[in-house]
Amino acid sequence: MRCSTCRFFQPYQASDDEDELHRQIYAGVCRRYPPVLEPPRYIRLNEIGARHDAEMHSTWPPVHKNDWCGEYEKQVLCDSPI
Repeated sequence: MRCSTCRFFQPYQASDDEDELHRQIYAGVCRRYPPVLEPPRYIRLNEIGARHDAEMHSTWPPVHKNDWCGEYEKQVLCDSPI
């Protein structure tokens, strides 16, 4: 009963925008619940020195293949397309 065999687990794809280090640490994301809002990754100053926060965005929680939780549901693989 690990994330890698859960129906809510979505592995990272090679085309994902996540940086390489992030993909090395985590195997994918959990889509059991809606995405969560992340704080800005950086803060910068504009041309007059005023603070300007980076845009906020949402993401699904990153997980390892061997993580687990109490929401596990086994993957069901279909042989025929829907």
